[in-house]
Amino acid sequence: MPQQPPAAHADGIWKAFGRTIALQDVSLAVVPGQCHALVGRNGAGKSTLVGVLTGLLRPDRGTVELYGEPAPSLGDRASWQQRVACVYQRSMVIPSLSVGENIFLNRTDGRFVQWRSLRRRSRELLLEWGFDLDVDRPAGELSVEEKQIVEIARALSIGARVLILDEPTASLESSAIERLFERVRRLRDNGVAILYISHHLEEIYEICDTVTVLRDGQRIVTAPVGELDHNRLVAAMVGADVERAQ
Repeated sequence: MPQQPPAAHADGIWKAFGRTIALQDVSLAVVPGQCHALVGRNGAGKSTLVGVLTGLLRPDRGTVELYGEPAPSLGDRASWQQRVACVYQRSMVIPSLSVGENIFLNRTDGRFVQWRSLRRRSRELLLEWGFDLDVDRPAGELSVEEKQIVEIARALSIGARVLILDEPTASLESSAIERLFERVRRLRDNGVAILYISHHLEEIYEICDTVTVLRDGQRIVTAPVGELDHNRLVAAMVGADVERAQ
């Protein structure tokens, strides 16, 4: 049986901004049904790599494939959003709209909105993925955790099955973090490929299957989480000698 291609595969990526080299020959493969951690100190190249993987930045060299197919052109935002989405630290939820309106934002008929259909589709989507939210609730009343759920639901509703979570626990309390982990596991078990970015290394060991470390724009190591103990992970991030893993 042929092996399934990675959900997202960046291969040999180089990216410079003027004289500053942000990424040097970086490769990363995110597999369906796995949670892949991306870690590194500030300035390591994580944000630049996310920009490349989401089609916001064009690499100077290297390629990006999504599910074994060449990535869309940078101008084709709709095709990118149907494949990969990033939930950033800063919420993109619009407070003046309802939960359902945020989920299906910009995908209603330009002349009129079929409210009954929008509510029904929103409820079905939230139920399918195990998210407990009232679709009629104003988004301005939502907690940080609930806004995060809306953004994840919106990405899934478009069709994205590569989900990048950028420091998702930064503003969450401990109980909300545990619920986030449950959602991540559910998404992973349903075949979603997750790229998980965090400075909290204990989270990497709690929720992730594989970890990639970037330092100074280079990939230092990629390994199963269980094969890279805490000391080696920190050493890879700060610059101590670490055996490179493929």
